[in-house]
Amino acid sequence: MWPTLKTRPLPDPETVTTLDVEDARDIVLRCDDTLFFFELTKISEAVASILVRYGDDLWLGKLAGLTPGVASVLARHHHSLILDGLTDITPQTARLLAAHGRKRFDASLRRARKNHERWLEAIRRLSSGKGATRRAALGDALRFGSLEQNDWTILSLSGLQTLPTDVARELAGHRGALLLSGVQSLSDEAASELSAHAGLLALDGLTSLSRAAAASLASCSRWKPDWILACSSLQLTGLETLSPVVAAELAAFDGDLNLSGVTDLPTPVAAALASHRPTNVARRTLVLDGLKHLSVAAAEALTPHTGDLLLEGLTEISPELADPLSRHRGRVFLGGVQQLSTAAAGVLLSSPQVHLVADPRCL
Repeated sequence: MWPTLKTRPLPDPETVTTLDVEDARDIVLRCDDTLFFFELTKISEAVASILVRYGDDLWLGKLAGLTPGVASVLARHHHSLILDGLTDITPQTARLLAAHGRKRFDASLRRARKNHERWLEAIRRLSSGKGATRRAALGDALRFGSLEQNDWTILSLSGLQTLPTDVARELAGHRGALLLSGVQSLSDEAASELSAHAGLLALDGLTSLSRAAAASLASCSRWKPDWILACSSLQLTGLETLSPVVAAELAAFDGDLNLSGVTDLPTPVAAALASHRPTNVARRTLVLDGLKHLSVAAAEALTPHTGDLLLEGLTEISPELADPLSRHRGRVFLGGVQQLSTAAAGVLLSSPQVHLVADPRCL
C-alpha cells in the first residue's frame, strides 16, 4: 500500500497578513484565479519572486510601501498588477514599475503591425482580383481588418492622491493600461509628462482640468505609429462638468474618450465634443453615459460627431430628441432606454446608426 501523502493546509490569500516563501509557493501552485491579498502589507523580494510567477492577475492592494528591489521584481509579472495601497512612491520606484507589461504590449503591437500589413495586401488584391481570388481577399480583409490586437496588462496605482512631476515623468514610460484613479489634482507640468504614455490612461479622481492639462492628455494618442490605430483610451469619469475650451482640447484625443461622469451638457460643450473624430478603427468611442437628460439643442450640436456615441444614461427619448439622434453621423448606443413612444421608436429605428444596445463592440 502506498503511504498517504500529507499536504499542508493552503493559506487563505485573502486573510494572510504575512507570507513566507513556502506559503507563497503553495498558493501559486494551487490557486487558479486572480490572487487577492486583502491584508498583506509587506512582502520580501524572495516572496515577490514567487508571486510574479503566478499565471493570472495579482492583487496586492494593501501594500503600504515598496522597496526598489521588490518593485523591480513585481514589474516582471506577466499579468495585471494592482497596487492600490501605495499612497506615495519615489521616482525610482515609479521608473521600475513602469516597466510592467511593456514587453507584452510591444509584442501586441508587433502582431498588430503584421496583421495590418496583411490587411493592406488583402485590400490591394480586392481591387484587382476576381472570382475565388476576390473571395479569398475579402476573407483576409475581414480577418485582419479590425487592427485590434490589444493584449494589455493593467498597472493600478489608484492609491496615489498626488502625482509629482518627477513621478509622472517616470510613469509615462509605462505601456498598457495605467490606472491612476486616486489622483485628485493634476498640474500642467505633470499632465505634460503623462502625454508620453501609450495605451489606456485612467484619471477618474480628477474633478477639474485646466485647458493646458487637457491638451497634454489629449496628445497621449499621438504616440501611435501610422500602422496601428487601435491602442488609445483616456478615462476621466470624475469630471462632472466641462467648459467649452476644455471639451475642445479633449475632443482632439484620437481614441476612446470616457467622460461618463459628465451630468450636464450645455450646447457649446456638446458642439466642442462633436469635433472628437478619431481615426481609430477599433477605439473611436465618446462615452457620455452620465447624462440623464440631453437637450434637443445639445443633441443637434453632437450630430457632426463621426465616432461611436454612448448615451446609456438616457432612459427616455422623446420624438423631438429622437430626430437629431437619428441624424448622428456616427453610431449612437442607447442601451439604457426604458420608455419609448411609437413615434420616437419609428424615428430611431429608421436610422442604421442608432442601436438600442450598450456596447458598440458587441456589433
